[in-house]
Amino acid sequence: MAKAVKVKDRGWLRIKVALRALDGLQATIGLHPDAGPHEGDITNVGLGVVHEFGVQFMHPGGTPYTFRFSPGSSRSGAMIGGSLVFLRKGDPDAIGITKPHLIQIPERSFMRSSWDKNVKGYDRLMRRMAGALIDGDKRPSQAIGLVAEKVLADVRRTMNRGIPPPLKPATIRRKRSSKPLIHTAQLKQALTVKVFK
Repeated sequence: MAKAVKVKDRGWLRIKVALRALDGLQATIGLHPDAGPHEGDITNVGLGVVHEFGVQFMHPGGTPYTFRFSPGSSRSGAMIGGSLVFLRKGDPDAIGITKPHLIQIPERSFMRSSWDKNVKGYDRLMRRMAGALIDGDKRPSQAIGLVAEKVLADVRRTMNRGIPPPLKPATIRRKRSSKPLIHTAQLKQALTVKVFK
């Protein structure tokens, strides 16, 4: 009679169990449908898409405007320079109304550019998390969640550093900041991580 086969499992079963626990588990990082309101008619998701990919559209015109002068530095004290200021409809200070014109908002990728810059680090982190999962040091949702939180932190860091192209001088004056996308930090704060199966 043949001898019984003796199987020595050196961790394969543990690996299979860990991989099975990951099956169907995923994380999303970014602006989710519940990302909160934004001033005006656009949601944070819509605003994020506009900045991530850029947009070009025809404005129908009809916006009242005025010109605000800046005090000059000449001896006569004459007003030199100034800026165009858009007003609400019906404002008595209006000196004109805009005609139809093209508006172009440039691409300022905060998600894709951050991912592309850091993808090798995410690969290393995912390998470490896979090892921790197999060793039983992390639960599946913890492992995926930690990678997702790292991606989110990097996206926010990208926004804090500033994303090209630079803002126009008029926009810098209005926002009192030269960094795109962080005037109120509303978009940055609306970024979240979701882990689900």
